Amino acid sequence: MAIPGTVLLGRYRIVRPFAHGSSSVVYLAFDSFGKPYAFKLFPKSLEPRADREYHLTRHLSHPLINPVRERINLEDQPGLLMDFAPGEVLSRAFESPDRYPVMQRGLASRRDAYLSVLLQTLEALAYLHDRGIVHRDIKPENLIVAPSGDVRLVDFDLSGPAGEVFREKLSMGTVGYMSPEQAMGRPLTPSADLYSLGVLLYWGLSGQLPFYGSGREVLLQHVRTAPRDPRQVRGGERDPLDSVCLKLLEKDPARRPQSAREVIDTLHALG
Repeated sequence: MAIPGTVLLGRYRIVRPFAHGSSSVVYLAFDSFGKPYAFKLFPKSLEPRADREYHLTRHLSHPLINPVRERINLEDQPGLLMDFAPGEVLSRAFESPDRYPVMQRGLASRRDAYLSVLLQTLEALAYLHDRGIVHRDIKPENLIVAPSGDVRLVDFDLSGPAGEVFREKLSMGTVGYMSPEQAMGRPLTPSADLYSLGVLLYWGLSGQLPFYGSGREVLLQHVRTAPRDPRQVRGGERDPLDSVCLKLLEKDPARRPQSAREVIDTLHALG
């Protein structure tokens, strides 16, 4: 655990914790010029994961991806220093119309704002996938939305090369957003991220996740059960995005869109 006031490398002063994950605590820090940073601190037992995230992401350069700047140990705990992404996680952003004025202009504007978030996420995924990286944990908590509507994709500690099987069974992803192949422990391709994005789209269209139950029950539903049409859940008229969503949620990766760029083109064509 980091103590507020601790100085890292003689120039980054830790101020306070601001986010807690299943495997790390993230602290707000400032350099000597007042620039904010996020310092992600792992327990000693997860040092290999911290090293993995650092080596996988340190050379990434994209405006929608939060870059890792330094690999820093605090006593015997591994940590990562990265740019601070201002804003709220996706789920809270859409519950905060006072801070996100685009949400104040009715359902059509909310839909457009959500579609903008998805398109930006797809651009970030296209960049990763072009470099052979699968994020593996696409969910609202890993998308930071600024009041301007700009998005940052964060948290790469489960990410890895396409085709690799992640061996940490207890931390292999987030059950509600997990692709069937991820649930079965199979090698993952970029299509796994597109499935998770389909769950995000389903949530945006219906206000619910496609599957509910215990962790094991949800895993089995991802593998075996077809999701209800989003329109059946929310009621009202059909949205062209409903069919895009169901295509992304195909059980067989070969039946999903074959790239993030293909989905981007489809969404732009729908207007």
